[in-house]
Amino acid sequence: MKKRTASIIILFLTVSIHLFGQPNKESIKNGMSFIVNKFNKHDLVAIGETHDKREVTDFYISLISNSEFRKKVDFIVIEMGNHLYQNTLDNYISGEEIDKKDLYKLWRDHTSCMLNGSDNTSMIRLLKAIRDINKTSEYRIKVIAADPNIDWKKIKCVENFYKFLGQRDEYYAEVVRKYIVAKEKKGLLIMGNSHFNFQRTKYMLENNLNNPITSIIGSSKTKLFLLNIMSSSSFPYDKLNGIEKGSIILTSDSWLGELKISSPFIKNKTLESQTNGIIFLGKKNDLTSEMTTDFNDAQYIKELERRNNLSKCN
Repeated sequence: MKKRTASIIILFLTVSIHLFGQPNKESIKNGMSFIVNKFNKHDLVAIGETHDKREVTDFYISLISNSEFRKKVDFIVIEMGNHLYQNTLDNYISGEEIDKKDLYKLWRDHTSCMLNGSDNTSMIRLLKAIRDINKTSEYRIKVIAADPNIDWKKIKCVENFYKFLGQRDEYYAEVVRKYIVAKEKKGLLIMGNSHFNFQRTKYMLENNLNNPITSIIGSSKTKLFLLNIMSSSSFPYDKLNGIEKGSIILTSDSWLGELKISSPFIKNKTLESQTNGIIFLGKKNDLTSEMTTDFNDAQYIKELERRNNLSKCN
């Protein structure tokens, strides 16, 4: 009996350590230097983000402020920008004077514009930081807007709109292939957490669809390293006490890699099968929303109402 009791205790302690332990120190990396160094052997580093959080934008600005990052990376590819206005984006980050209304078309005329009640503060801050850096840096940052090139003036009924909306993931992947993969360049990819995953959802599998990550790695030999900013309510944040914000924790760590958590991840898959690592910027409820100002453009508000009330095509 004593041997059996001892075995049970050892088993309990082993399971407890596995379930309730913390990541190994070897799996915790400084986020900035880790990403910069990843470009030594990888063509693409992708970051699945949580939108409109100040800490996230600050992380990107710190990253682009690193001169070694600018030396190594040719492009940053963003989700929240209509590719139709790529020339406007190019001119703005190159230092040209651009009317705000023209610049703001990048996100005001995005396929998901109806979800927004104010201008994209995250985008405004990031693009301004890139513009300012490009004025003095020897190595200029280039930004590619990767949302489908929808022209809202030509959208007269809801089916016209759905054609563009349904192309978002594949369009993003195609932009990456065109500007980076085909030219053997290096790129930082930024898109929402739910879009960046090594696994496909059940719906994608049933309908033979890909997300941008599975599309890119499935069509080339490009080396891609995937990171996701942790923003899940079900994540055991208390196990990260003492870990510096801005750290990256690799999913090769068994404690993290074997976790199965809900949105933005696929809850019946391990984290290790879905991403290479997480970026820890703080607990979900502690992340700060960007300051916003409601739209004050009567003409644009009227146009948003038109888009929201599109009828079916005849």
